[in-house]
Amino acid sequence: MAHNAVRSQASLAGNAKWFGLYKYPSHGNYYYRLQWGVGRKVLGQLHVRGGAVGNELVESRASRLAQWIREGRQLSQCKQLVSSWDKKTAKGDTRGKPRRAKKG
Repeated sequence: MAHNAVRSQASLAGNAKWFGLYKYPSHGNYYYRLQWGVGRKVLGQLHVRGGAVGNELVESRASRLAQWIREGRQLSQCKQLVSSWDKKTAKGDTRGKPRRAKKG
């Protein structure tokens, strides 16, 4: 399923804030990212984890994100969804947290 350039409705008005789901090339493959900005200026982006375009996992995630954008969800909600797929922010992850001192 192709999800090239699914953008928020607010993006249709001149110099408005916008966000969308885009494919981008890297290392000989294409990947998805959530990107946002104002006018022609890109202010940020988040990689959609799950592999290259065509991978079943990333396609299901891109499909869900594209649906959220079409439904008119807020950028903050979409960013939270994409971040929830990141291992580093997943519940129960201990990376980056200080270890307890050993007893004894």
